[in-house]
Amino acid sequence: DAKFGAGRLNVARALSQPVGSMVSITSPWLDQGFSAAPIEIIGSAWTPTLQKYTLSFGMGHNPQEWQEIVTVVNQRVLNGKLCSWNTIPQQDTCYTIRLQVQNRSGNTEESSTRVYVDRTKPVIDDVRLLPMWDGENPSVLVSLTADDMGQGAVLYRPDGSSDPFSVLDLGYRSTQPEWLLSSQLYNSKLQIMVRLVNTAGLETIEGGDIALT
Repeated sequence: DAKFGAGRLNVARALSQPVGSMVSITSPWLDQGFSAAPIEIIGSAWTPTLQKYTLSFGMGHNPQEWQEIVTVVNQRVLNGKLCSWNTIPQQDTCYTIRLQVQNRSGNTEESSTRVYVDRTKPVIDDVRLLPMWDGENPSVLVSLTADDMGQGAVLYRPDGSSDPFSVLDLGYRSTQPEWLLSSQLYNSKLQIMVRLVNTAGLETIEGGDIALT
């Protein structure tokens, strides 16, 4: 498995690969999200004896069935566009994109990546403010629960202010992000909102005017 390092080495197949070949998908990156077509598939289909390459997709992490996107004959690609996927599936879920290169010798090389089709904004079910202590400093734990994996952020500013919000970003994606907002960041009431951006770039902001003393 090229992504996770698991599996068994097929020595005969490894020794049969043409020297100087490059077969890879570099974009979309693993678990990238999309809300609409087209999806530009970038990578390399480059072997000395290339006959054709085929891009296909299947539903899920380990598809049992594949549907062809395109087959290109006698055309090598090195770090360039392999194709534009103009008609993506209607069902919002994850899909695996597979690149297969067939050589004139009959052997096949392949690479794959996984993407998410997501046409809806994240739904934030619950926003909670939990007073707590961070050492000797009074703090508030801000948390939310969402139906979608996303990059979260807390937006805050003095209550009643029209100044731009300060942003406290979360450094990872989660369906249950949490932030510790220390009193060292504020000395008066705050207006707080939370933001979640899913892998497709769709954004939800919730919270309204929550006054934090």
